[in-house]
Amino acid sequence: MPMSWSAHRHPYRVPVHVLHTAFATAALALAFVLPASGQPFADRTDGRISRDGLSVGVFADVADAQAEKLERTTYTGPDGATVEVYLPVAPPPSAPTLGGAPGSLSANDPAFLHDPRVGPRPTFFDNVLYASNSPRAHNTLLITVAGGEAAPADEGCAVAEVRGSGEAVAVRMAPTSDGYYQAFVRILDPDAEEGYASSVGPACSAYGSGVAQADTAAVLARHDGEVSIRVAGAGQLSVEVDGEEPEFSYVKPEGRREAHTGRITFEVRDRGGGPAAGEREGVVRRGRDVGRGADRPPGGVLHRHQGRGAGGAAAGR
Repeated sequence: MPMSWSAHRHPYRVPVHVLHTAFATAALALAFVLPASGQPFADRTDGRISRDGLSVGVFADVADAQAEKLERTTYTGPDGATVEVYLPVAPPPSAPTLGGAPGSLSANDPAFLHDPRVGPRPTFFDNVLYASNSPRAHNTLLITVAGGEAAPADEGCAVAEVRGSGEAVAVRMAPTSDGYYQAFVRILDPDAEEGYASSVGPACSAYGSGVAQADTAAVLARHDGEVSIRVAGAGQLSVEVDGEEPEFSYVKPEGRREAHTGRITFEVRDRGGGPAAGEREGVVRRGRDVGRGADRPPGGVLHRHQGRGAGGAAAGR
């Protein structure tokens, strides 16, 4: 079944005064099954890209990359051979379990991005990896490079050059226990009221005692901008920044709490949609330009639909 682009990018929390919870659930259930010019279920959407030994994944924070979100299972294929797959853990894990210190990155931790139990956020679409630039969303990149592709350049750490809207930062990558180097980098909005600044992050020696989320490197990048990651000898990758929220124009009927059967009308627009929504009530997954170009509905409407009420729930982070 085709899935619209709106179901792939990022879980959102929208204000309850904009979208009543009861009708939000119904609208979301319909949004997940509405056909559009998006991609099928079988398409890969996990938030990672790789090239020539260099890999980048998108997470909410360090702890998110240390959670065992997938578990190994096997089944017998049509030819009788045993097939190994990793499926989502239910319920989703609430605490990190990988690495020497939960919530921080240490030297000789395993390469999290190469552990099949780790699940980057599903922000990959149409060969583009997206990330937020808000700490309230999925704005943390995990950069990993194979040890054979990058020589240590600083006290035993490899170095990644990460560039956003301003100057590049040289990020030191800690050696892992399984032959890689890895480091976390936060993407931050240079125009935010908090007055964020870029940072090269910890010295190589700091990984000995562990580096927490707040002490990781940071690069500044605006909405619709690009963050490039380059490691000498291992190539370069890029991530597109999507830092604005979706907009719900209307949901009808309004103001009713009792259960009943009826028709629900809702419209979701793409003006300012992105993976940087704050911690608000309700959840929705959305995307950016449906069809990208001529196929995009007039006015940027992602979905306009009328149908019978539907139940179900969408899970956020």
